[in-house]
Amino acid sequence: MPVYFIRHAQTQGNAKNIWVGRKNEPIVTLRCDELQASSMELAGFDFDFIYCSPLLRARQTAEVIKQLQPCQPEIIIESGLQERDFGVFEGQLKTPERRAMLDEHPSVESILSIQKRIAPIFARLYSQNKKILVVSHSAIYRCLIEHMGFDSIPVRKSLRNSEWVQLQPKCSTN
Repeated sequence: MPVYFIRHAQTQGNAKNIWVGRKNEPIVTLRCDELQASSMELAGFDFDFIYCSPLLRARQTAEVIKQLQPCQPEIIIESGLQERDFGVFEGQLKTPERRAMLDEHPSVESILSIQKRIAPIFARLYSQNKKILVVSHSAIYRCLIEHMGFDSIPVRKSLRNSEWVQLQPKCSTN
């Protein structure tokens, strides 16, 4: 069965184009229209489980989605789904210069580290043969798409807040 992925709803840091990272920001209630629209779309999927990052913005997003699910699936907090540690860049404005330094800065969590923590999670999710929604973060999604051989339907290189896709391994024939 496919796994679906949604990026959490918008926070103040997201709205200001700042790296939020591991900071535990809540979602901005004024921007919940996008989350409500996505929740309504996802209501038709009747998920068996919702796997969620432990960060507040992801948990709040998962709770809103769960409210519209017919079977009220269990929300499972998965620590490995938390956002990338952006080190010294957390709380900083995203600029082209900082983006260029991001992957090489020693205080920032490496792509390899992200891969190591999420690979077993996604292997387990796909082995369950259940309908699953993952509520997580931009860096997790980008790692799956750019470095771990996943495709999305529809095709998206990155996700806006509250945007969702179906994920599938590239070698999948489904």
